[in-house]
Amino acid sequence: MTLEPGVPMLQALSTGNYTRVDNIFCSSNLVDHVVRCETVPERRQPKTDHMPIITWVALEAKRVVKEDRPNWRKAEWKELREELEKELKKLGELKEYETEEEFWNGRQKWQRVIEKIVNNEKLVSRTKMTPYQRRWWNKTLDRLRKKCRKLGKKSYRKRFEVENPIHEAYRVARQRYALEIKKAKAEKWAEWLRQVDEAGLWDIASLVEKGPMD
Repeated sequence: MTLEPGVPMLQALSTGNYTRVDNIFCSSNLVDHVVRCETVPERRQPKTDHMPIITWVALEAKRVVKEDRPNWRKAEWKELREELEKELKKLGELKEYETEEEFWNGRQKWQRVIEKIVNNEKLVSRTKMTPYQRRWWNKTLDRLRKKCRKLGKKSYRKRFEVENPIHEAYRVARQRYALEIKKAKAEKWAEWLRQVDEAGLWDIASLVEKGPMD
């Protein structure tokens, strides 16, 4: 068991009582590598009762290099089409491939043209990838999250003082944070719907069928 006995990991939404519903275990091969395991009450998400549990494990892992990707929303489409047309003309007249070798040679030439256009930062700017990227996120949510975490930490420290006003302040802050998240998602969805084209209708249908997500 990696989480120390007696550490609460859940606060009931109805009563506000703290409890421990599960134990945190790991395999015998891994247990010697566990440096630390604890809950982080201030990072509990809105409308959830479980507290995040963070485990530090001393293991070496290869660092993944995240490459920038094309930012198609800011692409210079007029210039891109003109440049693409110019490069494709250099390949000569279109013709039907008669052998497998001709097909693969032709494919390779087309691939080089496309890569040349996509990698031209004057036509297609780059954007950095992040595992925490949410298109609906905004500065207001960032501020409210910091406030919730700060109040959450204070509330947890005073968890044995049931009448302490910090608990109500934390509850109100979490409630507002949850409402602002819902509002931000709805606004981003409406913004996307306003600018979607015919091809995008298939994306909408796919998203609706999959159900709620971030």
